[in-house]
Amino acid sequence: MKNIKSAEELKQKMNRIFAEMKTNPATPSAELQHFLDFKTKRDAMRAAGEVEPPSAMAQATQYARAELTHAMQGPASEADAAARLSICMACPDRAVEYKGMTDTENGVGWCTRCGCGSSPRALLTVKITLAGYECPLKKWSAVPGTGASIASAVDAVAGVARSIIFKATGL
Repeated sequence: MKNIKSAEELKQKMNRIFAEMKTNPATPSAELQHFLDFKTKRDAMRAAGEVEPPSAMAQATQYARAELTHAMQGPASEADAAARLSICMACPDRAVEYKGMTDTENGVGWCTRCGCGSSPRALLTVKITLAGYECPLKKWSAVPGTGASIASAVDAVAGVARSIIFKATGL
């Protein structure tokens, strides 16, 4: 599947999908089948009262805010990070192996519901220390940081850079 680069491309794609749904619902193309699978999963989540994954824009916004808070306020306290970790460890939506990656360093893994993917910066051991980050399932919220420092600012900038590199290259 090719990535959508503009609102116009998205509109064209949706028009193609809806036209195909009307004319050829019995043998859907891969594009239509992908859409139908997504819709079925989303409808099941809604029916079960589950939280839907945030949009890519909402994810990017939350991540940017969390890194900005990390740079300006510092990390979450050890007590807050430990409390968050205990909640994550008991969560059924945590995975040590996720999207082709394995957390061999500490075995905590990633959240499978936030939509952040399997980048090293998306590891739960990182997220629990980002004071401005909130659990997508609302199990824990943002907390005040322990105090800004040059180290926390450098860590935040490096974290953003590593995330961009991972997204672009998979490395």
